[in-house]
Amino acid sequence: MTVSDAAHEAGVTTHQVRAALRDGTLQAQHAFGREPVLDDIAVIAWKRSRSRGRRWSQRASQAALDLLSTGTTMHFTGSELSRLRRVLRTATPHHLAYLAGGLGGTWARYRGLETVTGLVPIGPSAVSDIIRFDTVGPREMSFVEVDDLNEFETRALVAPDGEGDLGVVERRPDRRVARVLLDTYLLGDSRESTAAAQALMERARDL
Repeated sequence: MTVSDAAHEAGVTTHQVRAALRDGTLQAQHAFGREPVLDDIAVIAWKRSRSRGRRWSQRASQAALDLLSTGTTMHFTGSELSRLRRVLRTATPHHLAYLAGGLGGTWARYRGLETVTGLVPIGPSAVSDIIRFDTVGPREMSFVEVDDLNEFETRALVAPDGEGDLGVVERRPDRRVARVLLDTYLLGDSRESTAAAQALMERARDL
């Protein structure tokens, strides 16, 4: 996608897209001259996590994901915990994704030159253990997380490709249910995203 394409997809101005590129909330795949080219999945994830206000601290994000996963957390207690529960009960999916910092790591996309094994699936590639979908053929994309993209590129036979079938997020591994659902909301197709959003809101209402 071009900057103009991304602006049209997200319903914003090109200035807002360029501002997101500058602050790192949206990452360019590469550039032709001075014009950035954007990955369509990265743009959709950014669109789904746009909102206003101050984002949560790392501690607050961890507490929120704990609560949405298990109903408890060791990160917050007392009045802080009560306030966080109230926020979660009323937050929309896109505002929740915004507060939690979106994907929480650097996004990259690759074309596998051979089968890559031993990777930790995330989001749409892991959500079948939580949400059941009728299978409609094989998935076109696989989504995983790694500790270090540079190390991953060194050991795996992959090539950066804006139309590749392997999406990778660089961050610490996180298998909590809420993280899987949040990633699915951000990265999944429309059906997966809608189902994940509904599951997150149901968990929030039960707090």
